[in-house]
Amino acid sequence: MMPYWMIFLFPLLGTLLPIRGDSHVRALGLALFAIIAALMIGLRFEVGGDWGTYLLYTEMIEAMSFRESIELNDVGYMAINWVSVQLGFGIAGVNLVCGSLMAYGILRFCRQQPLPWLGLLITTPYLLIVVGMGYSRQGVALGIIFWALSNWKKNNFFKYTSLVLLAALFHKSAIVMFIFGVFIKTRYHQAKRLLILIVLFLGYWYGSGYITTGQFRAYFIVGYDSSGGMVRVLMNVAPSLLIVLFYKKFSQFEDFRLWLMMAAASFFTLVSVFWLSAATDRFALYLAPIQVAVLTRIPVMIADPFLRTLVVFLIILMYSLVLFVWLNFGVHAYSWLPYKTIFEIGNHIEVLGE
Repeated sequence: MMPYWMIFLFPLLGTLLPIRGDSHVRALGLALFAIIAALMIGLRFEVGGDWGTYLLYTEMIEAMSFRESIELNDVGYMAINWVSVQLGFGIAGVNLVCGSLMAYGILRFCRQQPLPWLGLLITTPYLLIVVGMGYSRQGVALGIIFWALSNWKKNNFFKYTSLVLLAALFHKSAIVMFIFGVFIKTRYHQAKRLLILIVLFLGYWYGSGYITTGQFRAYFIVGYDSSGGMVRVLMNVAPSLLIVLFYKKFSQFEDFRLWLMMAAASFFTLVSVFWLSAATDRFALYLAPIQVAVLTRIPVMIADPFLRTLVVFLIILMYSLVLFVWLNFGVHAYSWLPYKTIFEIGNHIEVLGE
C-alpha cells in the first residue's frame, strides 16, 4: 500500500506547504508530480483488474498487421499497442503512453484551478490510482477529457470537440462528453453545426459496432452491478449540490454554464445508478472533473482564514478516507496490491517485449 500513499503524499504536501517560488518553480513542482504519476501508471506490473486482458492484446498483436490490430478494440488504444509491440516495448510502452496522456490532461486542467495542488490531490485516490492503473483505455480517455475541459472556458469549440473525438478513440463512451461542447459559444455557427452533424454521424457509425459487443450487453441489457457505483456517483453529487447552494458565487466564473450542466448530469446519475449501475458508474467518471472544479474554488470564496483552512483540511480528510477505504475494503483492491514494477520482476525483459 505504501507506494499509493507516497504518491498521495506529494499533492498533500503541495497543498499544505505551497511552493513559495516564482511561477516557473511552481509549474516545475506540478510537472514533477505528473511525471511521477505517469511513471507509476506506466511501469506497473500485474497491477489492475484488467491487467490480463491488456497483456493478452499485446500477445495477440505480435502476429497481426496494423489494420487487424485496430479492429480488435478501440482504434487509438490498439494503435499504440501495435506500435509498442513493433518497437519491442510491449505492454510497458503502452502503459507509459497512456499514463503520460492521462497525467498530462489532469495536470492541464488542475493548473487552471485556484488551488492546483488540491486539484491533483482530489484526482489521485480514485482517478489516477484506480482508473489509471486499472482501466487503461478509459483512464487515458478520461485524461484527454480533462484536457478538453481545460479548453471549454476559452470558447474553443473546435479544440474541445477534437479532443473529445480523440478520447473516444481510446474508449467509445467518451463521445457522450460532446454534448457539453454543443453549448460552447462561438462565432462560427455554420461550421459548428456542420461539425455537430459530422460528430453525430461518426458517433452512430462508431457506436453501432459497440452495440453488438458483450460489453454493451453487460452494461445496458444484463445490467451488471458495479460495487461502489453509488459512492462514486455521490462524490459527484456533493459538489453539484454546492453549485446549487452557492449559485451566485459560482455564476461569477467564466465556465459556470459548463459546471451547471455537469451538475444536472450528476443529479441524473443519482437516479440511473439504480437500474444501470455499471453504465452509470462508467459515465460518472467523465463527470468527476466537477469535484476538482468545485472543491478547489470553494476555499477561495471564503474570506475567513480559519474557516478557509478548515474547509481545505476537510477536503483532504475526505479524499484520504477514500484512499484508505478503497485500499483496505475495496472488493477488487487485491488486484492493485501489492504494487509492483517491471523492474522487480525477474522476467521483465519479456514484459518489455524484447
